Amino acid sequence: MVILAMSDTTKNQSRQGSVISSEMVIIGDVTFQGHLVVEGSIDGSLTGDHATLGVDGQLKGSVNVEKLECHGTLQGEITSSHLQLSNKAHVQGTITANELEMASGATLSGEIVVDRERNVREDSC
Repeated sequence: MVILAMSDTTKNQSRQGSVISSEMVIIGDVTFQGHLVVEGSIDGSLTGDHATLGVDGQLKGSVNVEKLECHGTLQGEITSSHLQLSNKAHVQGTITANELEMASGATLSGEIVVDRERNVREDSC
């Protein structure tokens, strides 16, 4: 399991957060605080606050985050209070979210549940 956290000093110095670069491949679970940018590949679960999956980023597994911006390829079960799919996003799986934004050009295949009334992240824990 990989655990990433930013100190208060680091948060003030960098708004980008932690980065999994395009050269990195992680097999296993990733838990993080703050903002995580995934430009590489994760095969496992992703749990944390705010994640951005870059255009070349790939994630296969479960995702449970407060906010997810997807520009890359994601396959699995996604639980997020706010899910944003860009025009480059390719998503296959089950999505449970309070809010879903999907740009023209994004591809989505699977089951979608959007429920503004309940906290979907609390229900999944």
